[in-house]
Amino acid sequence: MTVTSMQLVRPPVPPRRPLPCAEWTVVEARIAPAAFLAIYRTVGDTVQWDDRARMTPAALAAHLAAPTTRVFLLEGADGPAGLCEFEACDGAGAVLANFGVVPALRGRGVGRYLLHRALEAVLRPGGTIRLDTDTNDDPRAIGVYRDAGFEVVAVGPKDFPD
Repeated sequence: MTVTSMQLVRPPVPPRRPLPCAEWTVVEARIAPAAFLAIYRTVGDTVQWDDRARMTPAALAAHLAAPTTRVFLLEGADGPAGLCEFEACDGAGAVLANFGVVPALRGRGVGRYLLHRALEAVLRPGGTIRLDTDTNDDPRAIGVYRDAGFEVVAVGPKDFPD
């Protein structure tokens, strides 16, 4: 598959459109592994996310409890509808590990709102946020990241374990 590596080094660009409805909020959460996996699978199954599901329960619990992991949820009346997970948060930078919203909300602008709010909370002056997106991701992903201010730094093939 082809992987596009991107980075953000300046404050994120706000979404062009306002939030489509006021019922959504973005919250940073320390989330239990079972709840994390539920939203992770709902958001990521259609784009073949599996790295967190492959972790042992103990490893996932340790990852989620680590001070270098930050998870933001898009919350609505029916519970979480989106996920933005950062790892390796250390003040100088972070890695955007997973980002997306439930399939029913894609293309409605709420994902851009979630991403912007999470990037504002994580990016520090002089810091860098990095991410990799691949050909399994939603075809709009690179455009969403570019609109937020990310720049492409590399594109190339990569093998992932089965």
